[in-house]
Amino acid sequence: MKILFVILTVATIGFMAPSAFADLVIHETEFPFSIQHPSGWIAQQDPEIPGAVHIDSDLTGRNGVFLQLLCTETHTQFSIENQLYQKDCGNYTAEEELQFLKDDSKHACTQAQYAFVYAICWNHRIIDEYVHEIDGNTSYTILVKEKIKQNGSDPLFPDGIGTNVIKGLETIVIADLGSKNDVWFIAIYNDEDKFDLEVIEKILYSFKTGSKYHNNLDNIYSQENAFPPEPSWFENMMNSIMAIFGFEPKLSEPIINPIIISSDYYVPEQDYQWDNPIIIDDLEF
Repeated sequence: MKILFVILTVATIGFMAPSAFADLVIHETEFPFSIQHPSGWIAQQDPEIPGAVHIDSDLTGRNGVFLQLLCTETHTQFSIENQLYQKDCGNYTAEEELQFLKDDSKHACTQAQYAFVYAICWNHRIIDEYVHEIDGNTSYTILVKEKIKQNGSDPLFPDGIGTNVIKGLETIVIADLGSKNDVWFIAIYNDEDKFDLEVIEKILYSFKTGSKYHNNLDNIYSQENAFPPEPSWFENMMNSIMAIFGFEPKLSEPIINPIIISSDYYVPEQDYQWDNPIIIDDLEF
């Protein structure tokens, strides 16, 4: 009887193991995309840059993702003016794309002013550069390190103040949509002492885009969890006991948690419900 009781208890506890979540931002506008990030981060629109989205682990403005549609060939009525990107959208050579990315990164640092980005920047360095693929799309990435000083006046990032060294990846993704391109810019940064390349690359490689006009909109929903859970000590202990009695180990299921937020701008006092689905819609470009 004691053995039977232990078996039943272990089996029951095994099914009580908590599930782990990765959050998923889904952008369902004319330029749809999705991207994963660790659970509990804050997703918000940039009120000053059309179509730009921030996804951050805190409110410093130094630890998170910045994502923006750089240019498009799929919508002739939509245009973005970028002084450093004058050629046909996404039709640079690999060398030219990387050079644009490096020039743009340096330009963003040297031209940073308190009046516009609430920060100044110096000691900009490009540590590495490479060409790769993200979801089948040719992509160009640089690893950057720089020092910034924030004045604490950014309405999106009230905790952004003081001088810090930041490090991160800046990437251009050429989304091949048939005979036309959409080009996306993704920057993922951390304070240097929090920099985790493995986590950053998981976020970056989860980026998916699609098009309502090329019948591949479903692509943005076909996400597999980029942040599978690590078993807790309790799960490891219970799985070991279950194995002794011939039961299959019960692991936490990796679940992607879509989070739905409104298209309104972020308000710090808002009570966010992080256990609900994020779908950002109706962004105006």
